[in-house]
Amino acid sequence: MHGSNKKPNHSLTLSMQFSGDDEDIFSQLKGFLEAELEIYKQAIGSEKECIWYAFGGISSKAAGRIYPWMESSKDTNVFTVSKFLKQLDTAFADPQKQSKAL
Repeated sequence: MHGSNKKPNHSLTLSMQFSGDDEDIFSQLKGFLEAELEIYKQAIGSEKECIWYAFGGISSKAAGRIYPWMESSKDTNVFTVSKFLKQLDTAFADPQKQSKAL
């Protein structure tokens, strides 16, 4: 299809889900989401589509903690991938993790 505006399909599905039950794996999930979004952003689509795609990587209790932000932000200029990732950090990141790792 030469000249088509059809966007390519991404070949990976989110194989890692974060439920919020084991916050020790949060940094791994966040890194995975960042990689997925960077590699497949063209296939996923717009910024909003990328955010909803990334939201698919969280479930259960974690999704319940993030969804209110999604709902209140979805029609504003703060509904960006970087703000979504910051919201995840606020909800789940261990601020002492980096110093513990050293």
